[in-house]
Amino acid sequence: MIEHADYLDGPPKTHAELCDLLELLSPPGRCIDRASKSELCDLLELFSSPGLCIDRAARADLNNAFTDLEGVLISIPPMLLAEFPGTARRTAVAASVNGKFYFGTGRTTTYVKDWWEYDPLLNLWTQKEDKGGKAIYGGVAASVNGKIYVGTGQEASRLKTWWEYDPSGDSWDQKTDLPGAARSYAVAAAAAGKIYVGTGYTPAYVKDWWEYDPSGDSWDQKTDFPGPIRYAAVAAAFGGKVYVGTGHGTIHYKDWWEYDPAGDSWDQKTDFPGTERRNAVAAAVTDGICVGTGYTPPQYNDIYKYDPVEDSWTQVADCPVPEYRAGAAASVSGKLFICSGYDIANTKTHFWQC
Repeated sequence: MIEHADYLDGPPKTHAELCDLLELLSPPGRCIDRASKSELCDLLELFSSPGLCIDRAARADLNNAFTDLEGVLISIPPMLLAEFPGTARRTAVAASVNGKFYFGTGRTTTYVKDWWEYDPLLNLWTQKEDKGGKAIYGGVAASVNGKIYVGTGQEASRLKTWWEYDPSGDSWDQKTDLPGAARSYAVAAAAAGKIYVGTGYTPAYVKDWWEYDPSGDSWDQKTDFPGPIRYAAVAAAFGGKVYVGTGHGTIHYKDWWEYDPAGDSWDQKTDFPGTERRNAVAAAVTDGICVGTGYTPPQYNDIYKYDPVEDSWTQVADCPVPEYRAGAAASVSGKLFICSGYDIANTKTHFWQC
């Protein structure tokens, strides 16, 4: 979600200059085939005005397309990456470790526990060892010290189990259960080497708040989330603090709260500027926290970025799916990745980088 204003100055670009520009606008590590006009055209159409179709046989069309954009502020739209190869699903979990995106669990026509790794440098998915224990949907995930922790959620009943995934060994190890009530649709985020888990549906809406210490495999109850009770909220960490908001309890919410682990204290911040909602996604990016998509009804595809320093929000590029909720998101190399989810009728295998 970077705005580029200065790449298009001057006369029509050479072939090499077009390649260089498109690599800058593409996913991390993407290399453009210098001999392939088709790759250039595909990407350029994505960045240009709706309906633009570039003649693959006319290099002039490439130059003209850039010239038409010259001097215009370009807001880069989300990019459709290699489609998720597993079964379409909703309410899955995602986390990132060592520059890779991990995704799994969720609800298809049943409950699943498959686990996948995406490598942005190769634009490649690889299936990994299934999550340990039961299949779940509506769980949580967060990463600390090179490992991913997945837990809570629901199968036939709500759960509070807690599992550690080690990417280096592609292995799962069961850890100490969450001490609070079994729940689904909680939130989780990692800050300062700990993981914070709270809110959710038990089947009552709750707002308790727990700290997990991976080094001791231990839990400690902290000060409750101070907003109204809720489930299907979002959480993300930035600058050593955890941010929680949106969700549904007696009504839908758009409030936004900052948790300081050092003082075990909460502070209310500027509300999320979009419509109140649940089943949104959130993840920290290079310069803030992105929050978007979700459901009230209706369903939404808008995405906003929160600046913790300024306590302010900016709307950024919409997710291209018109109606979208219950996806899973994580940040890789400072960029937001969103996978799967569903609209009013169908689950999706879409995979986007914003």
